[in-house]
Amino acid sequence: MHRSNINLTKILIDSQKLSQEDLDRALEIERKTGKGIKEILIEEGFLSEEEFISVISCAMFIPFVDIDKFRIEPDITGLIPEDIARKYRLFPLYRIADTLLVAVSEPLDILTMDNLRLSLGGEIKQALGKEKAILNSTAGSYSNAQTLPEILEEEGSLEIIKSKKSDDLESVELIEESQKQPIVKAVNLVLNEAIEKMASDIHLEPTEEDLKVRYRVDGILYDAHSLPKKSQRGIFARIKIL
Repeated sequence: MHRSNINLTKILIDSQKLSQEDLDRALEIERKTGKGIKEILIEEGFLSEEEFISVISCAMFIPFVDIDKFRIEPDITGLIPEDIARKYRLFPLYRIADTLLVAVSEPLDILTMDNLRLSLGGEIKQALGKEKAILNSTAGSYSNAQTLPEILEEEGSLEIIKSKKSDDLESVELIEESQKQPIVKAVNLVLNEAIEKMASDIHLEPTEEDLKVRYRVDGILYDAHSLPKKSQRGIFARIKIL
């Protein structure tokens, strides 16, 4: 994970749980192996995971959560794509209004938080959890990973609406469609995939048969996905809301 060690190392030294000598040894191992600072501190016995969590939680005012006591909701899990959950070692726990609480093994940096907010279209709050519990929850919840077309073919996804309605009623329907879980999950996947590929543009091209998704990377436009035509209305509505 690409996180700055500057704040974490200062917090650990200020807590007096870690000596400067031990920190210097850990940083040297990090340079040689590329492992994360937390992983090294625990493996080398400089700190236990409980001590690490306690120090960071108190210093950064990030609460600790016992993930095993949470009921896992598939609709909430689907808000974070599997590759993002695995890359940043995080797991979505619950959502209140537009705020999603995610458990993390280490505090996320500002850039990662901003990217998550952009893809979700809402606020992100983080809580510290034990890494093994996060990885176990991720493995159990994402074991049946779906492709974009499969997500959009889920029961309860969108149907093409052809009847004439008033502008107000149509606006309400568009908002409702944009908030359906298959649409939310699909748009999140597209945005996160574009970020991962460092795409400068996302192109959505409606055709008579489907909705084409393309990414522009290094000036070249690449085909990415061919989505069901019936999802087009909801996807465009979701993007407008974001």
